[in-house]
Amino acid sequence: MNSTLTQNQFNDWLVSSSWDYAGTIRSSYTLTPTKLEKYCKMILSFNPDLLSMIYVIEFDSDPYSDETDHECYYTRKIVLGTHAHLLVNSGGRFVEVPLPHNILRSKPFYIPFWKKMTPGEVKNYVKYNLPKMDKAGSNWGLVLK
Repeated sequence: MNSTLTQNQFNDWLVSSSWDYAGTIRSSYTLTPTKLEKYCKMILSFNPDLLSMIYVIEFDSDPYSDETDHECYYTRKIVLGTHAHLLVNSGGRFVEVPLPHNILRSKPFYIPFWKKMTPGEVKNYVKYNLPKMDKAGSNWGLVLK
């Protein structure tokens, strides 16, 4: 985040920008900004209707199981980055899924949540899912096509 912007100014920019889809990306491996950049670029390259993405990596207290797609409660440990929230700009195009399932099966990540949003929903998504964006940029990034 630009150090000259306050958190509120940045949130206002996010809400007023052209984000029209929300998603969650998960992996059984720890997600890092380097991995998220790679995964988001891969998604953007496979889907011509997607123009840009913002991701925010979050801590998980119960990592998702790779085999069952359900939460796994046996560890109770907090792990960095087995999921990230996405804001996506499609330029107003309809995008049913970000990646075809046959392509997604061979990737080290999956996208369990994908939703077209109204402007009001974008504001709520920014408020509730993206408040932990580190000002230094260590847990989030903007990926352009």
